[in-house]
Amino acid sequence: MRRCRIRHTIYNPSGRVRRSDEVVELPYGAIGIGRGADNVIQLKDIRARETEAFLSFRDDDIVVETQGEAPLKVHGVETDRALLSDGAPVEIGPYTLKMLPPEPDVDVTLGLEVTTIGSEELLGRLIPAGKMTLDKTLFSKRRISWAFFLVCLVVALVLPVGAYLVAKGHQGDRNSMPRLASLDNVWITGELSASHKFLADNCEACHPVAFQPTADEDCTACHASTGHHFTPADFTIADAAESGCVGCHAEHQGADGVVPRQQALCADCHATLAADEPKTTLLDAADFGTFHPEFRPSVVVDPAAGTIERATLGAPDFPQERSNLKFPHNLHIGPDTKRTVTDFVARLEQYEGRNELVCADCHLPEPGGYTMAKVNMQDHCADCHRLEFDSEAPGRVLPHGQPDEVIAVINDYYIAKALTRIEDQPEQRQSTRRRAGGETTSAEVRRNTLAAARRQVDQVLDGIFGARLCGVCHVTTAPEQTASGEWEVAPIEVAKVWEPKARFHHGSHETMACSDCHDATASKASSDVLMPKIEICRDCHLGEQAASSIPSPCVMCHIYHDDDLAPLGKPAQTAGTAPMDGPAPPPNDGAGG
Repeated sequence: MRRCRIRHTIYNPSGRVRRSDEVVELPYGAIGIGRGADNVIQLKDIRARETEAFLSFRDDDIVVETQGEAPLKVHGVETDRALLSDGAPVEIGPYTLKMLPPEPDVDVTLGLEVTTIGSEELLGRLIPAGKMTLDKTLFSKRRISWAFFLVCLVVALVLPVGAYLVAKGHQGDRNSMPRLASLDNVWITGELSASHKFLADNCEACHPVAFQPTADEDCTACHASTGHHFTPADFTIADAAESGCVGCHAEHQGADGVVPRQQALCADCHATLAADEPKTTLLDAADFGTFHPEFRPSVVVDPAAGTIERATLGAPDFPQERSNLKFPHNLHIGPDTKRTVTDFVARLEQYEGRNELVCADCHLPEPGGYTMAKVNMQDHCADCHRLEFDSEAPGRVLPHGQPDEVIAVINDYYIAKALTRIEDQPEQRQSTRRRAGGETTSAEVRRNTLAAARRQVDQVLDGIFGARLCGVCHVTTAPEQTASGEWEVAPIEVAKVWEPKARFHHGSHETMACSDCHDATASKASSDVLMPKIEICRDCHLGEQAASSIPSPCVMCHIYHDDDLAPLGKPAQTAGTAPMDGPAPPPNDGAGG
């Protein structure tokens, strides 16, 4: 909350001036300005609309946005949005709002001026000319009250009861019933939500006792695995589950009405969470457009230990991702690719009529659109990075992701190749020739040939696991540095979900180019985290009350119930639940094949 002093100045037509001050607490998010009682900044003049405008804080600016058809005016020019922090007075209906110099005991000081109208004009607005009051007509208030009572009695009781009796003895569906049978519509409570439509003819499933609200037990009978929002034992604030399911979820409000979407329900706690709950590592948030922290993706910083760190994008100490993968995006897409994948570009031109790779060649959303499918060697890399190891055996490739099998294949191939050379030399098949020491010439040749083959195996393995094949994309360790005495390839550890606390639907952003959010063409190392900062999202998305952008309440990107916690139908336990900063990121999933 922000403390605000409002200095009221009222000018009467007679020339008198009245001044008064009031201090109000301005909540986070959009702040209503108007004559309606639900507005924080009240405009009491009858000429003002119920809600004239909304005021919000965005970084160091104070923004006023119009609500409805009446525009704002700045220097006599109509506009839908104005900055109070620019110093120019903003005309809102009959009022003028301006920013005053700061004062030490409040966060902001505003001036609100209005010139009142005369009594005759005021009376004309309250009682329009030519209108007759009720007491001057032939009908008294009592007669009209009785008439309305009888109408309500007939419409809300007599006709529905008659409709029920007609329908009770009728055979067939509702559409074939007499017209009278449809007059019980006034008793219909409203459309069920889309997820509960299958219960439309089974009211007892949620209402076992007539005219009684649904009990939590009736909800958890189906929603048995729905988890708490947090572990109540770890926090001092009250668990929303204590108010019962119906405290948040109201049925019969339309297809989407059962899910509450008001961001105020989240901001009540999350606006001051850091101060109220010192143990939490969550940052305060109340409105995506004006009060939301920078994104904090989950970055793999120690692949061997599986350590993941949440870090703020753009921070000076933002870590590099340690995935054990070497992948420069700029050499695969963009202008730097021309001399790196020439062969594949030629094949693309020949078979597909294009000359460059695009993001979708490797990155596609999984069914549902919320996460990206896993990249693998066979489908996405092998066309360019063929694991061929001997020019005398074109087309023969090594198995990917199996270092031990690669070593065995190379040994078998070159030893067999050496033995074949021995057998192909006829003079070496004569076993009768012996040297003075008793050893046959062919045995010596065989031993020397196999020794040379083993040396060749070592040289080939150095090239394969070094800079020629595996080492191009993977972190490898030479035999002299490993406990096994063999080449080793570090396993790939890539975060499957960068933002596990949020939901992002790629399918809803199909009209955008990948480069609008991910600057891959400038990335020269796989350690770069190519996630967009919040300012990119704010180009389209702002808070719940946004008038010129997409209104984006909290539930657009965040869920409430955490299924990793204890179910609502059971006591929430501390042991085995998620940490204080919410659900843990999902396990890493390697990007290699």
